[in-house]
Amino acid sequence: MVNILRSTTKAAAYACAATLAPLLLRLSPGPRLLILTYHRVLPPNHPAREYEEQGMMVSAQNLEMHLRLVGRYATFMHLDDWLAQKDAGVTLPRLTCVVTFDDGWADNYEYAFPVLHHMQIPATIFLATARIGAAQGFWPTTLGRLLFAAWQQQNQALIIALAQQLPLIRWPQSVPTSARRAVVFNVIDQLKKIYLDQDVDAALTHVATAQMHNPPPELLDWAQVRRMADTGLIKFGSHTRNHRRLNARLEPAVLDDEIVQSAMEIAEKLGTPPGGFCYPNGDATNYALEKVQQIYRYSVLNTQGINTKCAQAHGLKRIGLHDGSGATVNALLGRLTCAYLGVGN
Repeated sequence: MVNILRSTTKAAAYACAATLAPLLLRLSPGPRLLILTYHRVLPPNHPAREYEEQGMMVSAQNLEMHLRLVGRYATFMHLDDWLAQKDAGVTLPRLTCVVTFDDGWADNYEYAFPVLHHMQIPATIFLATARIGAAQGFWPTTLGRLLFAAWQQQNQALIIALAQQLPLIRWPQSVPTSARRAVVFNVIDQLKKIYLDQDVDAALTHVATAQMHNPPPELLDWAQVRRMADTGLIKFGSHTRNHRRLNARLEPAVLDDEIVQSAMEIAEKLGTPPGGFCYPNGDATNYALEKVQQIYRYSVLNTQGINTKCAQAHGLKRIGLHDGSGATVNALLGRLTCAYLGVGN
């Protein structure tokens, strides 16, 4: 009930805010930089929609709607081009929009790239380079898929296998359909608090490998990356090597590997070093922040909002969009208005 009330309140707030959007987007002083963030692009009937986090997904139709609507007010540009023009003292558009995708999902190539190519809109995809071509995505997605399968099939052996690999939490045996998403997110939260990412990843990969045979790749491969890069429309940044949260639980040597080696791998594969870095989950120690600034031209966090011309190149704000926050024109306008005003999330 609490979640329903929150969703209703947020929807009402966005509806009210949407009425201000045309005025703000057309008349507010510039130059300003709007960075949109997406993750997965999936059709409405895609099986991953059953277990994937709702805030991770947008349909190709909604993506196109977002870009067409924002294009009425903003000029699309690559982020490193905007920064170069700013540093050179070139007059910037009053409102610039940069489009980004986190993680490097294979569906970005299958469903997002055709939209971007058709509309000729530039975008940046942040890659976890050690996971390129992997059959399985990141461990929260793998966990969701395994738990939903176990509950639907009443597969107690699968629950036991999970408990054997990760014994420090309580694994729910049976969950009503309406509560499954909430339970999955609760389990994810517990795992993040108790285990290191690499330990959870290894454990779930072990279980998933025994359960699923020859699954289709969930993440981009280098051939797909190169085909997009060759168009000049899509650029690629780093999202670490293994999508590790760069927090105090990681040793400096591991942080170096995640930050530095990722840049080297992109440069080796594409022939040019990446300009930008995206922090997984927005986590960063002071050491990680300093190392990223040494290696990359810019970086983005999970801080929500719109950037002004005075913004520093590192720690830029973004606006996360998905089907939940942008399923309609009014919802999208409300989301953008709240970001302009610095309210909501």
